[in-house]
Amino acid sequence: MNGKGPLTSIGGATGTSYIHTAVNNDTRTDIQMILTSFVWSLDFGFHLKHCLGFKDSAFDWYEKNSYIGFMLAPTLLRPKSKGSILLRSRNHHDHPIINPNYLSSNEDVETLISGLEFAHDMVDTQAFRSAEAELFTPYPPCAVYQFRSRDYFECYVRHWAATLYHPVGTAAMGTVLDSQLRVKGLENFRVADGAAMPKLVGGNTNAPIIMIGERAADFIIGDWKEDLKKSSEKKEAKKTEL
Repeated sequence: MNGKGPLTSIGGATGTSYIHTAVNNDTRTDIQMILTSFVWSLDFGFHLKHCLGFKDSAFDWYEKNSYIGFMLAPTLLRPKSKGSILLRSRNHHDHPIINPNYLSSNEDVETLISGLEFAHDMVDTQAFRSAEAELFTPYPPCAVYQFRSRDYFECYVRHWAATLYHPVGTAAMGTVLDSQLRVKGLENFRVADGAAMPKLVGGNTNAPIIMIGERAADFIIGDWKEDLKKSSEKKEAKKTEL
């Protein structure tokens, strides 16, 4: 009502930007920086401890650092690490064996470290300082390393890295799907999700996958019209025979 305070924020991803990190040799950006506003609270700490399985030390850290704040989250746009999904058995009721294999590529680790360094440098700018922004105290499991050192950032990455927002894809384009999203070897079965991307886009996937869904709808309508045309031609042929 007064135009200030935590409820004036939309929450979630308040702002975002795409950056080139110091280790990036590509012409494209390699990190999406997401700014999120929040209130660290005991409720959030309880969630960390009991829902996400964080250890007591992390829970205590958040309890002591409970106040209104923001988070800068460096998000890896083009991960090099590759995982696997394998069948557990011939029984379709058995859950598959999923191994995301996070951070198996050292390049991913270095990119995220560089993204963290960029985020910390942002907090040191006049714009953030004028908003009285300050960093949390060192994260306890990584406090054995000098704060903001490379070793500290690597420790932080290996503790915190996780999938963010948009897991996609249920089949492999080219090997399972054809160019019209049809599953090879099956009739009347298409997959319209991120599987249609031979390589994922370097950014949020929601809008591109909506586009893929729209394209799948066009393919289905086209097939339906073709079936109607063939059916009509057969009827005309029978009339001619009669």
